[in-house]
Amino acid sequence: YMGTSLPRDRISLLCHEGESRVMDAILDFSQPLNVDVLDRVTYALYHGSKLERQEANRVLMEFQAHPQAWSRVDSILQWSQSEETKILGCLCLETVIRTKWAILQPEQRSAIRSFLVNLIISLSANEATLAAQHTYVTRLNVALVEILKHEWPHNWPTFIQELVESSSTSQSLCQNNMRLLKILSEEIFDFSKEQMVSAKAQKLKVQLAAEFALVYV
Repeated sequence: YMGTSLPRDRISLLCHEGESRVMDAILDFSQPLNVDVLDRVTYALYHGSKLERQEANRVLMEFQAHPQAWSRVDSILQWSQSEETKILGCLCLETVIRTKWAILQPEQRSAIRSFLVNLIISLSANEATLAAQHTYVTRLNVALVEILKHEWPHNWPTFIQELVESSSTSQSLCQNNMRLLKILSEEIFDFSKEQMVSAKAQKLKVQLAAEFALVYV
């Protein structure tokens, strides 16, 4: 599996008598998240023994189901050394955007949006970085599209213009911006019947068609 090169000794604690206790530490949301332990758990899920995989799966399922899991995402995406862990963080973020976006505070929504945009830009600005972390950046793109389905155009009318302007800064960023637009258009035109009410989908289709010319100026 690409993206993880953690050596076996990184999960040695999981092989001892305190395996469950070590893993369960990430479920204590009263304490700061130990991202290194989370990396060990995701490593165990994909590369551990059968018992380690079973225990890691249990803990990660509980972690993802916790109502505050999304609040750990910034730490995960900033400090994790494992692509597998980062993708787990993206999935947690996608879930909260799809199911709880409307009940988040405005400052929380703004912080999540800015964090995602800045992270995508930083990872896409360099061609080598973008190629090495393609799967991870794609999950970030998907999460941003989930936000756009809630926020654009009424709360984010300048999105397309910002996308066009940022595309001029580097070829790799431009390439990823095109991928982002492709995901957005697919969501609006191909999957809107299942995921959005018809009025909302139609509004997004009209808006995208109206602004699409800006992309090719």
